Amino acid sequence: MKIKNLKLKEGNRFISPSNVVSMLMIMVLFILFSDYAYGQNVIHVSALNGSSMKNNGEFDFERAKSLIYKRNSAAYFQDGQTKYYGETQPVMLFVDMNQLQAISGQLDKLSRVEMVKINLNGGNVRSINKNVLYELPLLKYVYLVCDRCVESEMTNFLPPQDGEIRNILVIYNSEIKE
Repeated sequence: MKIKNLKLKEGNRFISPSNVVSMLMIMVLFILFSDYAYGQNVIHVSALNGSSMKNNGEFDFERAKSLIYKRNSAAYFQDGQTKYYGETQPVMLFVDMNQLQAISGQLDKLSRVEMVKINLNGGNVRSINKNVLYELPLLKYVYLVCDRCVESEMTNFLPPQDGEIRNILVIYNSEIKE
């Protein structure tokens, strides 16, 4: 299709070459960083023992440390077995990566879980089925135990679901620290 007799005057330069370049740069930056707009709060487990980790408005680091290092009522979904310990509903959930889906049938018993400890057993962080984690209403901490994982792999571990952002701290224990 040819356009004949199109006359542009000097005042009609709403799309000048410099504006086109600026718009293209903005579009490229938007596309590059749109996936990284949400960043998960991620720390290595050793940071919980540091003196610089003080409780802030988002996370109670003392509570996270207590859940990891002290005895709490807990549920274990490991090696094909399901076991509950403690006199109250579990606040801690221990699960192998392969059995994470098995907890969906027990969600009524897990309504008070604050921390889920997931053993990756050589698996990859990206291959974890995270949908069931969104169904734990009081979940505040996810503790990943892996052989070789780094913080950059976990920054989008639990992205917002249905537009809702939940503040969940991801704590990891690995041979490699970034």
